[in-house]
Amino acid sequence: MTRNKAELTRKEAEVTRAEETIRREQQQIQEMRQRETELVQAKDREIALLQQQLGGKQSASYTCQVSGPGLTSATVNQPTHVLVQLTDSSGRPHSLPLNVTAQLALVSKATRTKTRWPNESRVSVATTSPSQYEVSYTPVSRGQNKLHVQINDREINGSAFTVTVYPDPRQLGHPVTVTGLDCPYGIAFKSHQEMIVSECGGHRLSIFDIREQKIRTFGSCGDSPNQMIRPAGIATDDTDNIYVSSNHKLQKFTSRGELIKCIGQEGSKEGEG
Repeated sequence: MTRNKAELTRKEAEVTRAEETIRREQQQIQEMRQRETELVQAKDREIALLQQQLGGKQSASYTCQVSGPGLTSATVNQPTHVLVQLTDSSGRPHSLPLNVTAQLALVSKATRTKTRWPNESRVSVATTSPSQYEVSYTPVSRGQNKLHVQINDREINGSAFTVTVYPDPRQLGHPVTVTGLDCPYGIAFKSHQEMIVSECGGHRLSIFDIREQKIRTFGSCGDSPNQMIRPAGIATDDTDNIYVSSNHKLQKFTSRGELIKCIGQEGSKEGEG
């Protein structure tokens, strides 16, 4: 019986040693896999940096997506911006550190060449996240401009972007004479450099472009929801909807003059005017 007990103890020791060997081998395998993953990631980073140095606008390492209000148009002396979003081949945020720069150039009307603005401090780049950059600029001259965006001194895909810079309609540099209006009263501006005038005597609204040319007129005299009588105050919102106070009511129109809503009526009760 003593011999059987010794044999059992020996077998238990062998099992313990075997289990310990298996644990060590599993740990070694896990460490090898971790090193392989780190080597692959390091190789990917080397390839990405090499592709950037070779000047590729778009490579397998990352893709640029540019968006924002300042991508196609801007207003003199009004700050605007665009966002540069970087993603990898799988569509995930690209987190490698990159040097993103930007410049704005005015296109000469005479030669159609680009002239760099002397005040380049008006263009700045800020990192909003490891994969997103905000390019902010404030144009100082009206006309056609080119917005250049580079990554590691190489133009990104689509750069340079054509930006039309409009004069600030709130700062008129000369008297504006508009004919054909019947008792103009209120004035408001839309985001696309358009001016809206309420014609108190004509019972309508007229919209003009930046060249002071009439684009459209809408409205007529009457009490219907889409009609108005002696419109006075007007305003716009961020989506260019137009608000008009007229004949004891408030009307909301789209930017093209289509009625959205009409509230209020003549009277002394709440909601009446």
